[in-house]
This record gives sequence, C-alpha cells and structure tokens, in this order.
Amino acid sequence: MEKKVNIKKALFVIVILILLFLAAPAVHVGSTDAGGLPMSTTAAPMTVLQPEPTTTIDLSFLDTTTSTTVYTPPTVLQYRNTEVPPSDRWDKLAICESNGNWSYPPVVGGFSGGIMFHIGTWRSMGGEEFAPDAYLASREQQIIIAERVLATSGWRAWPGCSRKFGWI
Repeated sequence: MEKKVNIKKALFVIVILILLFLAAPAVHVGSTDAGGLPMSTTAAPMTVLQPEPTTTIDLSFLDTTTSTTVYTPPTVLQYRNTEVPPSDRWDKLAICESNGNWSYPPVVGGFSGGIMFHIGTWRSMGGEEFAPDAYLASREQQIIIAERVLATSGWRAWPGCSRKFGWI
C-alpha cells in the first residue's frame, strides 16, 4: 500500500523550513559569549530593517456629527443661508433625512430621530435632558438640540441634505 503525499502540505513545510533557515543567526562552532552561548567570530552582514512608510489618510471630508466636546450654549445664534424660514427648515431637513419621521428608530451607526442625530452628538449637545436617544424625544425637543448643533457645526452637520438644499 502506497502513501499519498499531500503536495500542499509538503510545500508548506518546505517554505516554513526555508524561512526558519533564513531567520536563524550565523553561529560558528566553538565560539561562546560570556554566558556560554555560541557566538559568531565573524560579523555577518546585517540588514537594518527600516519601518515601512505609513500613509496618513485624510478623513476630514467625512463631516461627522459626532463630537467629543461638551455643549456650551452660544450667547447669539448665527445662521448661514436663512432662505428657509426657521419654522420650516427642520421639517424640510427631516423629510430629507428620515422621510419626516421624528420617531425614526436607531439605524446602523447609531443615528435616529427626525434629522438623524448620532447618539454621541445627541448626548454631547445635551439631548439626554429630554430623552436617552433622539427618536424618543419630541419634534420640538429634537429641534432644540438641532439648533445647538447648527450653532456649533453649521449645516455641514447634515452634509447630504444640506448640499441638496444648497445650504452649504
């Protein structure tokens, strides 16, 4: 009965042995260091491994609504592009963001509510004074937090719909 050799396994073992052989330091028989370990008497050429260059990816274009700062209410609110009356702009934005559903439940990524607040933004802007998450707050409460976000980040906090409406 003849044994079959798995070629993939054999090649794998050969590659591992070659790598181990290449990684092993050169040692001369009979040479030892102070600790009695074999040591080379001739310096083998050393290859200094340089760290691979790293690439920094600029993600500033992603305009996220997440903030790590604690909300401090501004003394004066200033708005850019006020062609949409204040009472209507949030409803217009909500129609674009959530089809006008102010109770829109959380989606992947932690966004919820009528204008898709990220849970981190909701909390950092003081939303928890109304509800633990935006979709649990009333339309009016969400608008209060939205005004805070608008005052600190501008319309770019809602990049897709704001561009669509020409607000940014």
